Amino acid sequence: RIGAESAKALQAMNVQTFSLAPRSLEAGGTWRLDWPDDDRVDHLTMATVGLQYFGYYWSRATGYDPDRRMHLKEDTERFKTSRMLTRRSLLALAGDARTAI
Repeated sequence: RIGAESAKALQAMNVQTFSLAPRSLEAGGTWRLDWPDDDRVDHLTMATVGLQYFGYYWSRATGYDPDRRMHLKEDTERFKTSRMLTRRSLLALAGDARTAI
């Protein structure tokens, strides 16, 4: 209820909001990503996938291109971090659990 009331208050000020929650929470929001409230649904997995989509489209809306890292070439700190995260992900996929994030 707190999320729904907060979203309603923010919408009164023309602030756009995004909610990511099981349907039973009725969080409100200008944009909403929800899923059935079912014991067979892993809520943390659904939230994680939703947050990844949100991050992807938010980065595109703010001028970054998550499909390519070329825009990071001039931002050396972000480029270095991106490369480090990619290496860790690839090593984790190769089965080295010590490098998993």
